[in-house]
Amino acid sequence: MKLGDFVKVEYTGKLEDGTVFDSTDPTQMENATGPIIVVLGAGHLIPGLDKELLNMKLKQEKEVLIEPKDGFGNRDSKKIKIYKASAFKKDDMRPMPGARVLIDNKLATILSVSAGRVVVDFNHPLSSRKLVYKLKLIEQVKDLEKQVAGLLKFHLGGSPKFKLDTELNQLSIEDVSEPIQQGLEQEVKRYTSFKKVLFISNKG
Repeated sequence: MKLGDFVKVEYTGKLEDGTVFDSTDPTQMENATGPIIVVLGAGHLIPGLDKELLNMKLKQEKEVLIEPKDGFGNRDSKKIKIYKASAFKKDDMRPMPGARVLIDNKLATILSVSAGRVVVDFNHPLSSRKLVYKLKLIEQVKDLEKQVAGLLKFHLGGSPKFKLDTELNQLSIEDVSEPIQQGLEQEVKRYTSFKKVLFISNKG
């Protein structure tokens, strides 16, 4: 395997105490939909899993320990910020400790609320944690249509309609929300042979 390859994988991630926090296996986690297609090195997986997959053989299965630097990073005190409670009122939000919120387009966790101040942590909830993954490399995906379908499912969670035009190196995708379009277009152009991406809206 090499960076940029499309691969189908299945995995289950656990904390060292055995608590499952992520899985592609429906028997391990509710709403999991089975094996997924990802691009190695595209940031679809944590760095430690990318590194392991690059050295694995097809159909190989293994259990690995991922250190924080190759997982969700080490906790950084600079990512803890203080906001005025009034900053949350414009979104009709009542800040509560433990709540996950979107601030400046970044996910964060509210640590505490007191005296009109809200302490917010932008570190990933699993930062500084060692992680145990059961990982299986099922296959390398070389079919262009399957590659596109895999990208769309990964980013959108569903399967919007799309049309391939290999003669024009063009991909048309239906009903993708505008905030996602730019990032999706960049990935399609970088990791597939398509040079042009059209987003078609059938709504209203």
